[in-house]
Amino acid sequence: MGQVFRVELNDCVLIDANAKVWLELQKIGWLPFIENFCGYNLAVGKQFAETFDGQRATVGNLGISVSQESIALATGLPNEG
Repeated sequence: MGQVFRVELNDCVLIDANAKVWLELQKIGWLPFIENFCGYNLAVGKQFAETFDGQRATVGNLGISVSQESIALATGLPNEG
């Protein structure tokens, strides 16, 4: 698998600084979902992305299986679709 070059924001500074955005995210019910990603570990996220094969990823010595169910559980989103 190739190197990952995309880097995402890893904090909520922009959301927290903009009350209108924060309120809109809260209004539509997305704020808890977005807050799951605030403060994540950039190195762990990168290692997960680099080793993810569509079903599993490895971070350090930990193998992580990824399924619709695990995504729904981790994100709080409904397991639909």
